[in-house]
Amino acid sequence: MTNRKTWARDALISLLLAAGYMLIFAYNNTPLGAATALAKGYAPYTEIFDHKGPLLFLLQLLPQAVSGGYSLTAVFIQETLVLFACLMMMRAIAKELDVCPWAAQLVYMAMTCAFMD
Repeated sequence: MTNRKTWARDALISLLLAAGYMLIFAYNNTPLGAATALAKGYAPYTEIFDHKGPLLFLLQLLPQAVSGGYSLTAVFIQETLVLFACLMMMRAIAKELDVCPWAAQLVYMAMTCAFMD
């Protein structure tokens, strides 16, 4: 296979891994799950407790601005694209270290499960 076809195949697999992972483990923001407190109109830090910093809310501003309001689907897409970018970086690092890219990606996703609550 040519390098371009190999890269496209690897990118597609990484995108599918990211989407599958987010559907299963990001249950607060998946379109298949229940709405979060923010989606119900509660204000962060005053009406709900959240130990995350304000950067989280700034990051979620972009998909909300694009979708015209709070949208679990827009946040899910943003998070999936960011995970996809991380998986592609893991793939590149693994190839440089002569490690199986799929194993590196799976280990990366397994390690992040602890942070998905």
